[in-house]
Amino acid sequence: MVMTNRDRVDRAMACLAQGLGPFVDRQMAAAFPAGGDWVQTLVARNPSRYRAGHQYSLADPRFLLRVVTEEWRAFRDHLSRLEQGYATELKNAGNKWAHGDPFSADDTYRTLDTMERLLNAIGAPAQASEVRNLRLDLQQPATEAAAPSPGTHPARPGPPAREQLGQTTGFWSRVTHTDVVRAIEDYDRLGQERFLAEHGFGRATAYLLIYQGRSYDSKAILGVAYKIATGVRIGAHEFSGGIYGAAGVLRKLGFEVRNTRDSAAQQMDGESGPDTLAKGRVTRGAALAHSSSQSPVGSLDGIIPGRSLLVLTCSGRKQPGGHPAPPADDLTWPQDLRDARSRVLATAQADTTYLLPAWRRYTGTFYQHAQPALAQAVTTGHVVIISGGYGIARAGEPIGWYDKALQLTDWPAGLLESALISEAHRCGTQTVAAFASATTDYTRLLRRTPWQQAGIDARLVTITGVTGGAMSEVPRRLGQAFSAFWNRQHDSYPPGTTVELLQ
Repeated sequence: MVMTNRDRVDRAMACLAQGLGPFVDRQMAAAFPAGGDWVQTLVARNPSRYRAGHQYSLADPRFLLRVVTEEWRAFRDHLSRLEQGYATELKNAGNKWAHGDPFSADDTYRTLDTMERLLNAIGAPAQASEVRNLRLDLQQPATEAAAPSPGTHPARPGPPAREQLGQTTGFWSRVTHTDVVRAIEDYDRLGQERFLAEHGFGRATAYLLIYQGRSYDSKAILGVAYKIATGVRIGAHEFSGGIYGAAGVLRKLGFEVRNTRDSAAQQMDGESGPDTLAKGRVTRGAALAHSSSQSPVGSLDGIIPGRSLLVLTCSGRKQPGGHPAPPADDLTWPQDLRDARSRVLATAQADTTYLLPAWRRYTGTFYQHAQPALAQAVTTGHVVIISGGYGIARAGEPIGWYDKALQLTDWPAGLLESALISEAHRCGTQTVAAFASATTDYTRLLRRTPWQQAGIDARLVTITGVTGGAMSEVPRRLGQAFSAFWNRQHDSYPPGTTVELLQ
């Protein structure tokens, strides 16, 4: 009987539960040292997240993945940022699996590959090996067709024609932007020397792939991305690395590839080595030190607007009125945040009789200049707003009128940080782009949120260098920067745009 993609995912989910169950049980028991059943304690502590009376089982992979992603503090000493990201990705795959949605061959391969990585990370080699065997069945995952006849093997595509990019299109057609990012993640995990040695590639001599402020050996990255996409390993001798080879393919996939021989300045950048990390803030239109020579667009590479959590700040100017308040929505925030909201709003001259979606309630300069990109982002993306009266509000969430700037001392320690991270996990994203003025409680909150510990790549966009009329000019430019980011208009970032990697 032919094994379908659904069969493979079913078996892999069972393996995941077998390997992940003991690991989660051990770490959660340590996080609740008072003893007793940590599952019952978790449900009692979070009634808004876990239904009372529902039976939660350590044999349920979806429950286990939910615990890992939502109770991330219990696992941060045992799972790296990248490994926590595996759990977030599998949580989304688990939802798809539970709802009976079909899995394409590519989806199946990626799910199994991520599962194998997570199982290895938590020290479950037996289950990882079982998942690996299922994954190897998909070395040529074109369709869920009948099994080949005995004695036959899937044909391996020949190497791409050298130095003719137009002839390589078919060969590389199954490699996606995501496959390249996964190869980059492998590079970061292993380090340059081990990555090149394990996959049989040498150092780049001219073309470097630039991603999130770091440079990588472009040919090696594309070769590994091809293996991730197809399950087939190709050698360095089978394709070229120049503009008509790996560099050209990567550029077509939307990546920046820099020729370090183009100029003396680029040559200096290449000599720093593919492991060099561009640290600090990156400003457009200024003479910068070599370590931060990247433009804002480059600093936001990999932050796909529609697949990221976008964090904005409220404005002092608000639209009055709205619609009569509907019944309470059970899908709102956890009880501790709602309790804190009630306390803060009681001191904020709030009127919650009439409600408007949060993004329509705020009418300040940022919101005026972020249109219409903001309307599109709210409709098709994930947007939250840091609010003086509501703490954290989803963009479409109905809120009342109030008069209160954010003061961090109004909110219990760690509450808003936890809400931001939980919202990123709820959206199933590992990337965050925040837009805020540089020196406010809003940015202090963003900077002290432990993004990296939660497996999230977060960037803060601010405006610097404004000397006059900053109260209106900064939010105006921030709104323009948001529009440029959402629309991917690389030449439209206003002067002074600064991108900061949040820790």
